[in-house]
This record gives sequence, C-alpha cells and structure tokens, in this order.
Amino acid sequence: MHILMTNMKARLIIFLLIALCITKLASQEQSATSIDFGGRVIQDYLFRAPYTRFFFEDLDTHQMAAGFLNSYADSITTDTIFFIRQTGVWCNTLKVIPGDTLFGLDLRWREGGYRTYEAYKTPFLNLFSKTYWEDLCQWDTAHISKPIDYIVNDGINFFVVRLIYHSGQLFSVDSCFHEIKLEYDVEWYHPEKVIYIPYPKDKQWPKMW
Repeated sequence: MHILMTNMKARLIIFLLIALCITKLASQEQSATSIDFGGRVIQDYLFRAPYTRFFFEDLDTHQMAAGFLNSYADSITTDTIFFIRQTGVWCNTLKVIPGDTLFGLDLRWREGGYRTYEAYKTPFLNLFSKTYWEDLCQWDTAHISKPIDYIVNDGINFFVVRLIYHSGQLFSVDSCFHEIKLEYDVEWYHPEKVIYIPYPKDKQWPKMW
C-alpha cells in the first residue's frame, strides 16, 4: 500500500510539472504574439536608432504609428520599410514609409515645456522627389551617402534606416546618413494631399520641464 501511494504521488508530481511547463510555453507564445506587426517594426527600428525613442514615448503617438504600419504592411510578402529622421535648427521630424504613403511626425513645443507632435499622412512624392524614391528603393548608398552610425548636429541632415521583412520576420537592417540635397526636394508641394491625424480630444501631454 505504501509503495502504491508513493507511485501515485510521483505520478501526480510529474503531471503537475508537465502542466506547469505547458502553461509557461503557452504564456510565452501569447506574449510573443501579443505585439502586432507595427509594434514589432517600431521596436526593431528603435533597436537600431535608440536616440529617436522620444518619438514613441507617448502612447497615442506609438499606437498611431503602429496602426499605420499595420494598415500598409503585408507581412505575407517581403516588405521594405524606411524610417527617415530629419533634424535641423528649426525641424525635428520622423517619417515612416512602408510604401508610397508616408506617415509623418513633427515635433512641436507648447508653452510651459510641453512636447507635442503633429501627425499626418501624405503621398511620399508630395514631400520628396522621384529621384530620392529611386535611390532609397535601390539603396544606392554610393549616391545617398556612406553608411555611418551617428548624426552631425549642424545644418539639416537625414538619418535613414531601412528594415526588410519577409513573411513578417525581420530579414535585414541598414542605415545611412545624408545632408540636405536639392535633387531630393519635391518640385511641387500640395497641402491638400496632407491628411492630419487628430489626437484624442482633451489629450493631456506630459510636461518635459
């Protein structure tokens, strides 16, 4: 009888350990899939360019960018996504381009030290030229620039990160830097093609200082 009870206890312990292991694996799988494609793209970008993290510290801004990526990215096929950071004395912007449509974030400062953003969508060719589009798609860094990992702080400059996905998984990451180029400027800008994305009404922005 004692041997039978011992065997039953051993079997019960083994069963509980198996159940615990299955539960843990299921939890890990759920956690891995809980972040949507757009959220993963943003994380992959920030791993390459952490100094732009402040663009996504605001939850609403993060969700808007991720939603844009989800609506334009097709994770079944190969996706090429560009993040373009533009900095200068009077500008601090981020542009996300998963296709021919661009999602833009312009940094704005409100009185009292509040950092806010202006979010919008517009065709890529409404802000940049076809020459720039072709250089990006071909990743012609010999013409765009030589790839480097830092940004200078004088004048207007662009830091470009290219992420390529295949079947929803990150395939490669590249980056390059270039100063302002006249041949990359759009010839005609059409303000009516800009769709501004409103933030929630009465949104409370965090105070920076």
